[in-house]
Amino acid sequence: MPIPTEVEKNETVEIRCNLVSEGNYQEAKYTIRYFQNQGVGNLAFANQKPFEPNDTYQMQKVSFEFDVKEE
Repeated sequence: MPIPTEVEKNETVEIRCNLVSEGNYQEAKYTIRYFQNQGVGNLAFANQKPFEPNDTYQMQKVSFEFDVKEE
């Protein structure tokens, strides 16, 4: 699914992601960090509060959706 390069003010777009591991990594833990170098807006897991820039977040599952909203 392509990621839009432009988001209108008050528009929300969805980014879908899926982590794929080659091997059996039952104890593996995945994290994500959020950096925003252009524009004004926020990034959040679907229907959750927005990420704080430069903080690390534990991934709870391997398939997830993000909401991106331009402010």
